[in-house]
Amino acid sequence: MSPAPTRLPDGDPDGTRSLGTSLMLVASAMMFGALLLLHFLLRRDGAGWPGGPPLPRGVATLATGILLASSLTMEFATRSVRGARLDRLPTWVGSTLAMGVIFLALVLWLWFEWTSGGHGASGPRSRLFYVITAVHGAHLLTALGLLIWLLRGARKQRFHGRSAVAVRLVGRFWHFLGAAWLLIYLRLFWS
Repeated sequence: MSPAPTRLPDGDPDGTRSLGTSLMLVASAMMFGALLLLHFLLRRDGAGWPGGPPLPRGVATLATGILLASSLTMEFATRSVRGARLDRLPTWVGSTLAMGVIFLALVLWLWFEWTSGGHGASGPRSRLFYVITAVHGAHLLTALGLLIWLLRGARKQRFHGRSAVAVRLVGRFWHFLGAAWLLIYLRLFWS
């Protein structure tokens, strides 16, 4: 039986990196909250809110499932670096990155479907769909860039000891994006 892996130090003893990430996530949560509240209020009041076909739920559901699965692989990445199993880190970060790219492609396909259905950006319903998903997409592109950076570092075994905190903080951002998308998905596609 192999011995338990040695735990690595987190690398953020004074908490400044965690605090900075937390503040950024709070600001982003407020922005997403405001956009979703605007969607709720405009839809509730009905003024200028057109009827019409629902957004394509099938692709959105698939995209949501993929993003939630990628949150699981990101958690495995975080646990592998915390448990000093650095050989597994590139696999988990790479899997998360691949699923993130697939998610982004599916959301772009949703945009194409909605636009080709003649909806364009006219009316509050379409405008909010594009704005909310574009804001999430901008955050997602940032996170994908961070995952590419993590993957490169993981392949070179840079994340150990005091540098392991980067994996945890990128993971926190990735989990936030999954939670934000779940709320967006429920609000836009099921309300």
